[in-house]
Amino acid sequence: MAGVVAQIKTVIDAADLPSGFSATLRGTFQAQEEASRAICLLSLISLGTVFAILYGSYRSTVCVPIIIGAACTATLLPDGKPVRTPLVPATAGVLSGDTGVTVPEAVNGAVQFTDPEGKTVQAKF
Repeated sequence: MAGVVAQIKTVIDAADLPSGFSATLRGTFQAQEEASRAICLLSLISLGTVFAILYGSYRSTVCVPIIIGAACTATLLPDGKPVRTPLVPATAGVLSGDTGVTVPEAVNGAVQFTDPEGKTVQAKF
C-alpha cells in the first residue's frame, strides 16, 4: 500500500491544479498513518514503563536490558517428560523459574539462552 500511496503523491505533487484547488489523501490511508504514529508512541511509553518497573525491582541498569532483550528457558525431563520453564533473574547472576511440577534431585535437562538477535546457546545436564 505504501508504494501505491507514494505513486499517488508523486502524481498529485506534479499536477497543475487551478488556483484555490488542492488535493489530499484521506480515508483508510490517513487512518493507517495516524494509527501507526499512535502505536509507535504507545510502544515507547510501554517500553519506558517496563524499564522503570524492572529497574525498580533489580536496581541494575545492566540487568534490565538483558531481561528485556534476552530470553532464557530451562527444559527439564522429570520422569522423561519435557517441562519448559522460563527463567528470570532472581538476584545478581542467578536465574530462577517455577516448573509447576515436582522435580527430583537428579534430573536431566537443558538450558537455552536466546539473545536479542536470535542467537542461541544451549547447555545440557
